Amino acid sequence: MRRHRLGALLARGAGKPALWDALATGGLALFVWEALRAAHHQRPVFDEGVYLLKGLLFARHIYTPFQPNGPWTNHMPLSFLIPGYLQKWLGPGLTTGRYTTIVMAVLVLTGMWWLVRQIAGRQWAAAAVWAVVVMPAAARVYSMAVSEALAAMFFIWAVALLATPQPSRWRLLISGLLVGILTMTRVNMAAAWLVLGLFAIWQWRRRSLWFWIPSLVVVLGLHALYWPRIMWLWARWLPDFVPVPAAFSPPLHDTAATYRVSPAIWARVRALWQAVQAFPLAWAGLWVGTTAVFVAQKRNNFHYRFLMMGTFLAWLLVLLHGWASIGGSYCVNCLTFYTGFYMPVLVALICIGLWTPWSPERTKEAGLFWLVGLIFFVSAALVNISIFITTVSRAFASYHWLSARLLALLYWPQIHFFPDLPPMDAGRVFWGLVLLIASLIVVSVMWFLRRPRRLFAPGQKTVWLASLVILALLSPLTLFSGSWTPYDCSQDVLAVHENTAVALAQLLPPGTQVYWASYFGTLLLRTEDIILMPQQLNDDYNRRQGGDADALASWGYWNQALAEQWMRSADVIVTDAVRLERLPLDYRALGFEPVQTFSFLASCAGDQGKLIILKRVP
Repeated sequence: MRRHRLGALLARGAGKPALWDALATGGLALFVWEALRAAHHQRPVFDEGVYLLKGLLFARHIYTPFQPNGPWTNHMPLSFLIPGYLQKWLGPGLTTGRYTTIVMAVLVLTGMWWLVRQIAGRQWAAAAVWAVVVMPAAARVYSMAVSEALAAMFFIWAVALLATPQPSRWRLLISGLLVGILTMTRVNMAAAWLVLGLFAIWQWRRRSLWFWIPSLVVVLGLHALYWPRIMWLWARWLPDFVPVPAAFSPPLHDTAATYRVSPAIWARVRALWQAVQAFPLAWAGLWVGTTAVFVAQKRNNFHYRFLMMGTFLAWLLVLLHGWASIGGSYCVNCLTFYTGFYMPVLVALICIGLWTPWSPERTKEAGLFWLVGLIFFVSAALVNISIFITTVSRAFASYHWLSARLLALLYWPQIHFFPDLPPMDAGRVFWGLVLLIASLIVVSVMWFLRRPRRLFAPGQKTVWLASLVILALLSPLTLFSGSWTPYDCSQDVLAVHENTAVALAQLLPPGTQVYWASYFGTLLLRTEDIILMPQQLNDDYNRRQGGDADALASWGYWNQALAEQWMRSADVIVTDAVRLERLPLDYRALGFEPVQTFSFLASCAGDQGKLIILKRVP
């Protein structure tokens, strides 16, 4: 029958395991090349300095997580301790941080390949690897020394170890151990611990103790070690009306956050589109997995239950991270980075969902899911239409009449609908909303006309696969993942960074008391035994307005009074051209004068890269 054509083709290919393994290996090698290139040509991000520098301070036992008057421990301790000890063993610096992250990314892809191979076979496992390769944003995110690759590594292997109907005790034990480590790396991934643990109980009853015992040992053991202040990481998610014991909560009731944004709804919509564009095949996996859950033919076997659990967990993580980013006022644009935590599981859902037999009686449902997904991704592509229009208008600059009309089209959404947004953002929001509204209209019409049954009756999975192949071919382009280049830099970032960090360390000998007011905290990784004000390492993110200075400092926060106190006692001030005139006190009145400047990554860091060293002048 025609609907079995795709299955027959894949079955013939499954007889050549060496071919599929070679394809997967080739994809992995290409990903490593992409990641290495990205590691050398992306400017440092703020969080890299936070994770690497705090981790190094913890590994050197200068401070410990959650200690009074230490750095702000705003994440679980292992997110700092693991990169910190890797630097202690392999040498401090951004190069170590990024190269070890790439090793973790290789383990992420290997775990994803093994997960898919166990369920769907080698051909689908190779396809999963290449799905990640054709999304350049994956290599960009997984080459930065932040916690996405670290958490994804623990997560994907914990899931893969459970992907068998009868796991051995050691698989359950290691999976529980990894998900416990995952929880103590990122609190936002605790949902994975809960869902995987409940799935283990559902499937294996008493044998699930082999999963739960090691995970509880890790989680409860580290909570006991850092009790009671570690509980703040959980308590801060509670609603304001829930009382929290003073031992679990910093004294923030009479203070206000210095850094808090209130973006318009259009900026939140744009942040969602950016995440979809950066990882289109991951979001497609969410859709394929959901479709397979609804239209699967056999629902009384382990693989269906595993698919259902994976899809539910994927939706839960997407919604939780969407609420924490797009729905919050702290980091609206962070959803793109956050997707890196669970992206491999979303990609695996493509392969597992298409491998799962679909019921021929549910072609209507499959057709509706396909239609909605198609228009959703067309919308995601067309929000970049502003960039496309600009490019075309420049190409036809000699045809003034055509160029002028194209530019008028570019500015039309801003002039008539969104005057407060830049032209590019106005275009993204406008065309995205137009396509979403069109999708609702088309879906409604198709539903009432019952067209999906006719469209999808012959070989429904073939249509899905063809659509996903087209999406994969478009993914590297600027319509999708190729457009995510916010940190790209033409210079060799690692070489310039290491030279600048060494030069800075020579100006800050051991024992120097440093007032730090700059963006690139990674530049301090080469210093030895300098005295920092550790609360400052998070810049304005943990700075409060008002409040008791000593109480705030005890919990890793700071305010204006502490800033003035530290500035008066400092030997050296390290700042940049952006923050120089925003220092809490007039540095000239305190006897400081500029003695050295560095132009760090002049082509892509802007004024933030213009470092200024101030010292007291006798």
